[in-house]
Amino acid sequence: MSESSERITMLHGAGGTVMHDLIKNYIVKHLGGLGSLNVSDVLLE
Repeated sequence: MSESSERITMLHGAGGTVMHDLIKNYIVKHLGGLGSLNVSDVLLE
């Protein structure tokens, strides 16, 4: 069994940072976290 690294990425312009903060501060917290995926692993690329 191999372990893979998953990343959530988004194309960002004026709204990318706002969406990142929305996801990190509200959606992830509401869902109880990301389990083994760290919030710092959610990157803006």
